[in-house]
Amino acid sequence: METLVNDAGDDSVAIGLPELDRRNRLSWALVKSECDRLEKSLLEKRITLDQLFGYLQSLDPAAKDRLGRMSDSIKEVLLARERMDSYFAALAQSSPASSPVRFRRLNRV
Repeated sequence: METLVNDAGDDSVAIGLPELDRRNRLSWALVKSECDRLEKSLLEKRITLDQLFGYLQSLDPAAKDRLGRMSDSIKEVLLARERMDSYFAALAQSSPASSPVRFRRLNRV
């Protein structure tokens, strides 16, 4: 089993690659669900992401730069969503041993 070791100090942690893949998939699932929720909310309110951030900038003009960076970051994640979905789908197919524990338990019966 391959592991990654953090040599940063006394709090070193060894993480197996299957566990790292599983954590990455879980993290991406959370990000994807938040992206979907944001898009659904914007659609229900009939506004765009640019309109939302324009409104937020009107509330706090001093935060214009910070809000601009946030808007750009969200747009990048939304654009990368399809590519990341494909990546994690391929990863799940190539490593069934890293499937969630509850499914592995069911297979042992």
